[in-house]
Amino acid sequence: MPLASLQRIMNALPVAALIADNQGRYVLANAAACTLTGHSVDALKRLSVWDLTPDPKAHEAERLWWAFLDRREQSGEYALLTKSGEVISAVYAAQLNLLPGLHISLLERRSVDPADGP
Repeated sequence: MPLASLQRIMNALPVAALIADNQGRYVLANAAACTLTGHSVDALKRLSVWDLTPDPKAHEAERLWWAFLDRREQSGEYALLTKSGEVISAVYAAQLNLLPGLHISLLERRSVDPADGP
């Protein structure tokens, strides 16, 4: 499947979708990913997983990346650094090798549960 076809499919998704290569560099993103991160598609394609990870979480991000490559899929909650510098919580599901060497992550901003407090 050519990347242009994959981009059209991603654009139809209601959640943020990011495709990263084996080094964690983003190669595709949809409009929802732009809304979530505050970055344009072109800007996201110049960034990597590490660029969207807040500094205090960088070590954890590296551990999660290697575990993802080993297990081939992953889901959970992730601290995401937006363009404005805000750190948000997102839930994600990721799958290895959507295409050889290209990995997809679907993300959505975590809703705050009123029971969690302000």
